[in-house]
This record gives sequence, structure tokens and C-alpha cells, in this order.
Amino acid sequence: NWSETGTLNREKFCAVIAGAADDLIEKLEVDILFTVSQIMDMKVTLECVQQSRYQSRIKVVGNCDYTYQELTGLLSKVDVHAGLRTHTLIFCSAVGTPAISINAYPKSAGFLKTIGMGDWAIDFADLSIENLSTIMTKCWEERHSLAKNMAPVVELEKKKSRDSVDMVSKILDSL
Repeated sequence: NWSETGTLNREKFCAVIAGAADDLIEKLEVDILFTVSQIMDMKVTLECVQQSRYQSRIKVVGNCDYTYQELTGLLSKVDVHAGLRTHTLIFCSAVGTPAISINAYPKSAGFLKTIGMGDWAIDFADLSIENLSTIMTKCWEERHSLAKNMAPVVELEKKKSRDSVDMVSKILDSL
């Protein structure tokens, strides 16, 4: 069961993802990259691709073939990203790619709020071809300003992370 309300099963989920991808390919004349950061997600990702009318315009990459550093490098080359997994949202923020959370986990929405992208999320209850395509299109249209506005916030968060590591290292060194 893919949603809290129990109305979005696997088949419907794949239809929404494929339909939104098809819509974006048609409207924006873009290619699509599906990025799998959890090997267990590969099967459902491929099921989504199989439902697309434009399978040749969709590429799938994952951590079964690429390191996280390589996936992050690939995500630095896309204009926008929509993700279920917090990993890919973090990777995107690190390289300045605006991202949308398909809220499967509260931590994903929380992470986007932390970097000033809290409005760029869609809940499972609202997930439809139209809603996902609309938010993706809007993000794509605003991608340059979103990346610019996100950059200083992300840099501050990176500094906080480094400072935390330094603090823990000092504590461990003193033991």
C-alpha cells in the first residue's frame, strides 16, 4: 500500500508516475532520468517506465550500477528532480538542483523545509498525473531562481554538518 489513505496502490502509482513523465516529455520537450537510490525500488521504477508512451525518452540509473557520488553527479546535470527518497533530495540540494518531494516520509518534507524548499512537495493523497505534472512544470519554469535562492541556505546547512562532525571528533578525541 503506497499511501496513508490506502487509495493509491502500486498499479495506480506507476500510472501516475508514467503519465506525469509522458506529460512533461510532451509539454517541455525534455528527457526523463529516473534515479534509484534504494536497490529495492528498481522493480517498481521499471514498472513505471513500462507504462510510459515514451520509454525511449526515459533512462533509469541506480546505486546497483553507480556510486552515490556518481548519482549525485548525474543529478547535478538535471534541471529539476522529483523524488520519493530523502537521499536523492539531499544529493540534489548538494549540487544545486531544485527538487520536489513526493512525500512518502515525513523526513523528506522536513528536509525540504530546512533548505527553503518546503512548498515544493506533494502528498500521496494529492498525487495525480495533473498535480505532479503541474508542480514539476512550475519547478522547471522557476528552476534558475530556485537554485539561486536555495544555494546560500544549503551552504549554511553544509557548514552546520561540518561543524557537527568537528564537534563529535573533538569529543571522541578527548576520550
